[in-house]
This record gives sequence, C-alpha cells and structure tokens, in this order.
Amino acid sequence: MDKNTPSQVKQICIHSIFLTLLTACAASEPEVVVKYQYDALGRLSYVEDIENGNRDYDYDKAGNRVLVATSTASDATKTPEVPPLPVPTGLTVSGPRTPISDGGGGWDFSWSPVPGAVAYAYQLNGEPTSTITTETSASSAGPRPYSVEAIFETGLPETGVSETGAVEIRSVETRTYAKFPEN
Repeated sequence: MDKNTPSQVKQICIHSIFLTLLTACAASEPEVVVKYQYDALGRLSYVEDIENGNRDYDYDKAGNRVLVATSTASDATKTPEVPPLPVPTGLTVSGPRTPISDGGGGWDFSWSPVPGAVAYAYQLNGEPTSTITTETSASSAGPRPYSVEAIFETGLPETGVSETGAVEIRSVETRTYAKFPEN
C-alpha cells in the first residue's frame, strides 16, 4: 500500500477543498442571462431580465423615451395603460323652436366644456359630415342634433404627401364621442 507524503496529503486536501467550493458555487449561483431587444431605429425596446424584472421601453414620434414599464410579463403581453380621455357630458337639446309644419323648426343644443379638448365636432341627424367648432353650444335650422365629439391633440404633427404630391402637415388627434338624448 502506498503511503502519501505529508506534502501530497496537503495537496490532495487543497484540491478536494477547491473542488468542493467550485461545486458549491456552481450549484448555488445559476447563470443569469439578460436579453436585449432593439427596434428598427436601433433604440433599446425591451430587456428580459429574470433577476431584476423585464423592462419595456416606449418612445414618442420624436424619439424621446416616454415610458419604461417594469414587470415580469413578456413583451408580447405587456401593454402600457393609457388613461381614458374624458367624453362630452351635460348634453342638452331644446326644440324644435316652432312647429316644422309651419315652415319653422330648428334646435338649440349644448354640452359642458371637456378638459383638454381643443375643439368639438357635432353631427346632425341624417347628415354625413360633422361641423367643427370651438364653442360648447350650437343651433340647427333643420335636423335635430345627433352626437358631439371632443377633439384632443394627442401627438406631434405628422408630415405626409397628398395625392397631388404636395407636402402636408397633419396634426394627430383623438376623439371621444357622446350621443344627444332622444327627448
């Protein structure tokens, strides 16, 4: 039977301790993988990070970062919450002013100011288009009012090319809708 010298025993012990520590460290610290996704413009759009939470980056049309949402959900299911815009309220209709059979008619109608609205669009019964105004009341000599929309500017102006080839600047808008009461 071979006997190990004290030097060999010391070397075997150190080697054994090193392997034990290496195995313990490897077992207690799993490899952490962080994945990064970029949009078509090369901006960071999503970070998948199990340890610190996922991060979803959103940008406005000018390229400014407007939202960093942190969660454990995947990017496919993550939708940032946007608060709803207020709808027109306090809708009133009076009329017809005189009987339509007498050649008169006409309606007066109004609504309460909507915070943040830059204009309003109202539509009359049977009319295919809306009339845009900055006022909160109007009159119609003919059909009864049907609905009103509050118009909000919700983004930076966009540029585009018209059918004739001219450059157009369009504002981005969102509308909220309310129907006038029937009676």
